[in-house]
Amino acid sequence: NESVVVTSSGGGNNNKTNDTGYYDNDDKEDQERLWPSKSLSMKASGIAIFDLFAQSMVYTGNNLAGPTIFSIIYSSVTIWAALYSKLLLSRSLTKHQWFGVCLVVVGLSLTAVDSSTVGQSIFLGA
Repeated sequence: NESVVVTSSGGGNNNKTNDTGYYDNDDKEDQERLWPSKSLSMKASGIAIFDLFAQSMVYTGNNLAGPTIFSIIYSSVTIWAALYSKLLLSRSLTKHQWFGVCLVVVGLSLTAVDSSTVGQSIFLGA
């Protein structure tokens, strides 16, 4: 036996929810609000498919470049995001944000210098 709690929102719409927080199954209109629209579902599916492709390319790059070079390139996403944000979107970054970008550059440079002491074949992915 489920209890039904009726709450009223500012617009006068009544939302009938049971004690689990889901809409009561008796009201068809309320139940339809649980699912996103078809166009929203298609957009989300397109983004998910694009992300699957991107992740497969990331793992392919990891296999081809080797873990050290891959981690340097993959970790530089902060730098590229900041630069593209400034150049393409004309957004201004604060001094703290630029300091963070510079800190990432220094960290990646130290990683690259340290990886060069491992051997020359590290840059070939071997």
